[in-house]
Amino acid sequence: MAAAERQGWLGVEELKNFSCQNLRTIDQLWVKYSNGNFGFSVQQTIWESIGFANNVRDYSMWWNFGNLVGWRVKDRWLPYERIQFTAQAPKGHLPFFRAWIGMRKTGLVHSMHQVNRFHAFMYRCAFCHLTQ
Repeated sequence: MAAAERQGWLGVEELKNFSCQNLRTIDQLWVKYSNGNFGFSVQQTIWESIGFANNVRDYSMWWNFGNLVGWRVKDRWLPYERIQFTAQAPKGHLPFFRAWIGMRKTGLVHSMHQVNRFHAFMYRCAFCHLTQ
């Protein structure tokens, strides 16, 4: 078991090697039961729409993504308590994982480490050819 897994989250290397079959299964369940509003493939489509490229990782893309999925409102990251775990959440708002977004009581934090972790996961989604 990887050290990150023992800590309860997956690091960049684990995300890059996440089982495509398991990823597709989880995504298909999210997409099916949210009527196409949530899921990794939904997030991947949004991520790609803002200029996803294998070697591009920057805060502006991360902020744009946060704005589009409703994790940022009025240029501020939402505190965890304001993440909407409901069907009325914006498209792509879920799934939400603290693992790739640093959390503090004052809200989400961003660092290149979190951007890299999320980017690695989105790259894995693209590699696994998730479809909506």
